[in-house]
Amino acid sequence: MVWKLITADSLPSMPWKNGAGTTRELLKFPASATIDTFDWRISLAAVATSGPFSLFPDIDRTMIVTDGQGIELDGIVLRRTDDPFAFPGEFPYRASLIDGPIADLNVMTRRTRFSHLVRRHRAVGTSIARGNIRVIVALSDRAICAIGTESITLRRLDSLFVEGAERADVEAADWLEIEIQPAPSAAAT
Repeated sequence: MVWKLITADSLPSMPWKNGAGTTRELLKFPASATIDTFDWRISLAAVATSGPFSLFPDIDRTMIVTDGQGIELDGIVLRRTDDPFAFPGEFPYRASLIDGPIADLNVMTRRTRFSHLVRRHRAVGTSIARGNIRVIVALSDRAICAIGTESITLRRLDSLFVEGAERADVEAADWLEIEIQPAPSAAAT
């Protein structure tokens, strides 16, 4: 079993594909991939202005608002208290901020290679190993993850990358469980 703590404040910021915001990349695969060649990617974004979303053909996306009052995507309103929102990366959404800037967490997978599932938990719980890559993200001020005999403390927006068969018991008021697995067509090849 492998795990790695990724603190939000350790992540460098880089400009968006469309130049209208910034992103801090948590994880991507392969590690040497660019914004155009990744198979999967998890990032935190700062959204300061309204405008069109960057298009990512052949990419499935899920986002969740982590800070600010919210964002509207062509009539779909997303707020900090909402569950994750999944959509195809090639859909030309136009984003309108609600009462100022927001921040969000994004999960993206190249649908011919990988798929993902993002679950929001609002209580103490367990992340069960299903043979896939898992990432736990703290949405509350403090989360404690117990993996085997290890106890790891996460601050808000810190992440824990978990690869392996052990379960992770999470003590937190609000947290995300991201699961990434090979796409069925990719696993068959």
